[in-house]
Amino acid sequence: MKPVIFLLLLLTAAAVSESGYVTVPNVTRNDLEFFSSNGFIIDAVFGSKARLYTDEVQNTQLRNMGYRVFESDAVGTDVPYPSYAEIVTAMNDVVSAHPGIAKIEPYGTSEQGRTLYVVTVSDNVNQDEAEPEIRIHGGIHGDEKSSTMSVLNFLEVLTDNYGTSDMCNYVVDNAELSIITVINPDGYAAHSRTNANGVDLNRDFSYMNPSSYWQGSESVALRNLTMQNWPDQNNYINPYATGLSFHSGSECVNSVWNYSASAVIQDIDLINAQATAYAQHPSITAYYGSWDIWVPGASWYPTEGDVNDWSYGECGTVDYTIEVSDIKSPEDWPGVANANYMPILEFCTTSTYGIYGTVLDGSGNPLDALIEVEQVTDSDSSPLRFCHSDVIDGGYSKALLPGTYNVVATVAGHGSLSQNNITVGSEEMVPVNFVFTTGIGEECYQDIFLKVSVSPNPVAGSCLVTLPDTGVEGTLEIYDISGRAVYRKAVSAGTGSYSLNAGGMLPAGVYNVVFTSGRFSASSRMVVAN
Repeated sequence: MKPVIFLLLLLTAAAVSESGYVTVPNVTRNDLEFFSSNGFIIDAVFGSKARLYTDEVQNTQLRNMGYRVFESDAVGTDVPYPSYAEIVTAMNDVVSAHPGIAKIEPYGTSEQGRTLYVVTVSDNVNQDEAEPEIRIHGGIHGDEKSSTMSVLNFLEVLTDNYGTSDMCNYVVDNAELSIITVINPDGYAAHSRTNANGVDLNRDFSYMNPSSYWQGSESVALRNLTMQNWPDQNNYINPYATGLSFHSGSECVNSVWNYSASAVIQDIDLINAQATAYAQHPSITAYYGSWDIWVPGASWYPTEGDVNDWSYGECGTVDYTIEVSDIKSPEDWPGVANANYMPILEFCTTSTYGIYGTVLDGSGNPLDALIEVEQVTDSDSSPLRFCHSDVIDGGYSKALLPGTYNVVATVAGHGSLSQNNITVGSEEMVPVNFVFTTGIGEECYQDIFLKVSVSPNPVAGSCLVTLPDTGVEGTLEIYDISGRAVYRKAVSAGTGSYSLNAGGMLPAGVYNVVFTSGRFSASSRMVVAN
C-alpha cells in the first residue's frame, strides 16, 4: 500500500549518508510521477522496475511508504578508465595532431577548480563561419564513464580520418562541432553522479523546472557557452542546431519533452527520423541487438531541468540523450565507443541538411536575430521550433527534413524579413540569407535600438517591465512556450515601465514578453518561478 500523501519524516541531517543507486520494483506511471515531483532522482526505468539515485533518508521514506528498496549494481566493476587529466591530455593530443581542424579552449571551471574544456572541430577552425553548429558532450554524470569514452573516441577517430574519409570530410567541411568529453570532471574524479556540491547537473537547467536551477558552476558554464545574457533570449555565441547528450546506465535514445508526455513537439518528424536512424544503425544492432526509442522522453520517465528540454525549449537546439550501456562504467568501453562512432557521424551529417544562412545589416555586420520556420503543406502550415543567429558571424541553421518552408528573421529595432516557399530537397543544405537595409529618406532602424527588460527575472511575484520610448502607443503581450498569447495590454505613448503581477497570474514556466510600437518590436524572455 503506497500512501498518496508524502510522509514527513523527523530525521536529522546527521542521518544522511552517501548517496547511491537503488532499484524499486513494481512501480506504476503514477509512482514515477510521484518520484519526479518529490525530489527523487530517477536514473532509469526497466519495465516495472525503477532505478533511483537516493540517500538513506530517501530510502527510509520510500520504505515507510510501502516501497521495496534494493541496492543496485548499475555502476559496474572497478575497471581501468583514463583519469580526467589523461582525457585532457588526449584532447590536447588531438589538437596538436590536427591544428588546422581542431582547437581546444577553456569554457569554465568546476566547483573544485578543474578547468572545463571544449574542442572545436571545423575546416577553418580559427575563423567564425556561418555553418551548422552541433554540440556533443558526455560525462555530465561523473560515474557514467562510458559516455565520456564514446565522445572522446569520436573526436579522435573523426580527426584522424579527415582527409581520407568522405564522410569525415563532409562533416568537418560543412559544420562546426563543439565536443565536450566531460562536463562534470569533479564527479568523474570521484566516480560520482553529482558534482562536488551534490548537484545533479542534468536536473540543473531552467526550462520548465519548478525547482532550483543553475546551482552548479558546470551547468552555468554550458549555458554561457551557448548564450551570454540569460534569461534574455539574445546574444547567442553558439546557437547549436542539434546536440547529443551522452549518458550510460541504459541502452536507448530519447529526446524532448522530458518534463511532459503531452506537450507539443514541433519538430517531431525530424526527431523521430534522427532518433530512429541512430537506434537502428547497423553498428548499434550488431553490438547491442536492439535499442529502445523514447520520444517524448517523459514516456520513459519524467524529469525536470535536463539538458534536452533546456536546449530545445529555450535555445531551439534539437537535443537527444544517448544511453550507451546498461552498466554505467562497463569493462568493454572500447566496444561501446566503437559501436557509437558511425551513428554519431551520420547524425552530424543529417544535422547539416536543411537551411542555413546569415542575418546581416547593410554594412555586412552580424545581427542578433530570432529565426522562425514553418513547414508548408498543400492544406496547411505548421510552425517549427525557433532558432537564433550567432552574434559573432550572423550565421544560423535549422535542421529540416525535405519539404517546403517559410522563414522569418526578426531583429529587435529592425523589424522582420521573410522568405517564403523555400524548397529543401533530400540531403540538401539550402542557403537563406537576410540583409536588413535602410532606404533613403527612411528612419534609420539602427539608430533606435528597442529593448524590453523584466526585473526581477526570474520572478515569483510582481515585476517591473521596462519599455522603450518610441513616441507612440504600443502593445505589451506575453506568450507561453507554445506561442499562445496569455496576456495583452495597450500601452500609452511615453510609458517607460509597467508593473506586472506575473507570479500571481501565470504558472511557473518560461514566457516571451513582446512590446510592439509602430514599426518597431522588442522582446525578452521572462522566467516565472514558484
